Amino acid sequence: MTDAQRFAAELLQTSAIGYAAAAARQLLADHPSMAARYTPDALGTWRELLTQRLLEIATAVRLDRPALFENRIAWLQSAFAARHGDIGDLAAGLRVLEATLAAELPERARAPVAACLAAGLAVLDTP
Repeated sequence: MTDAQRFAAELLQTSAIGYAAAAARQLLADHPSMAARYTPDALGTWRELLTQRLLEIATAVRLDRPALFENRIAWLQSAFAARHGDIGDLAAGLRVLEATLAAELPERARAPVAACLAAGLAVLDTP
């Protein structure tokens, strides 16, 4: 593991709730119809879902195994489909998380996190 990976993983681990809260607020601001689909607590639902994704990214970055995050996203995609959820919502959530992290993470933490998120988003683009 490189110093950048260690730094990124530790930062995500300790700050996951804050980053997730910022991303969830932005997600619902960008997609107001999602608030109605995830009542009664859309913000809490998305904050929790994104917090978990951040912890998964931290683990994948720490172990230098983006495939771990890819597998989690594939499982989550199946779970959304089984519950008749909109996969587009999941993709939107991950893209807002990606934008939030790109804006908020320190420069040296961005590359390993961005690579991991890109791998997860690629899973959603695969039929």
